[in-house]
Amino acid sequence: MGLFAQFFSWLLKRLLGAALVAGLGLAALAWWQQQKAGVDFATARQTELLTLGREAAKLQADLAEVQQRITAGQSVVTAEELRSRQAAKVARELDELNSGLSRLTTDGAQVKENDERLARLKQMEADADKRAADTRQALTRDQWAQDGVELALARAREKYEATRKDDSAPLHYLRLAWDRYGQLVLVAAGVIFIAPSVWWFLRSSRPPE
Repeated sequence: MGLFAQFFSWLLKRLLGAALVAGLGLAALAWWQQQKAGVDFATARQTELLTLGREAAKLQADLAEVQQRITAGQSVVTAEELRSRQAAKVARELDELNSGLSRLTTDGAQVKENDERLARLKQMEADADKRAADTRQALTRDQWAQDGVELALARAREKYEATRKDDSAPLHYLRLAWDRYGQLVLVAAGVIFIAPSVWWFLRSSRPPE
């Protein structure tokens, strides 16, 4: 067997040994996490499920409220845009009737009344346009809020499902130990278990000077 084959065979054994040490370390940390928690896993899990369920229900209610505001806002925009178009149409017709030769041949009182009505129509159009614009801005904010609530609701539901499926105490605390200390354990196992052996192997395989 060549030198490189010997090296890789030896390294594989060391890696397996390091993996075993890392696994035992994680198991010990998982046990320590469980003891540190100081509560019954099933009770803690049920409490967390109830909390997550209430959170998801609140987010669902918030989402329904935002969606209602969006629906109402869209109706307001549609109504105000229609009101603006109608006022503008009547104002154009009145302006045509109250201009040019018609203005000269119409009674002065009527001309004044038409002018006042035209001013009211133009103000009505401007007010409707402003209400529509303000409502569209509110709709934009509500749509952003809807996106945020939908994301939060999706995360809450995902966490609820993960907690519901996480019904094994040993696996739960083992995952917790891995999430918190996994990288540190692997690095420590590699440094302590493999690095010195690699250094020794390289030195011993060096040809004599």
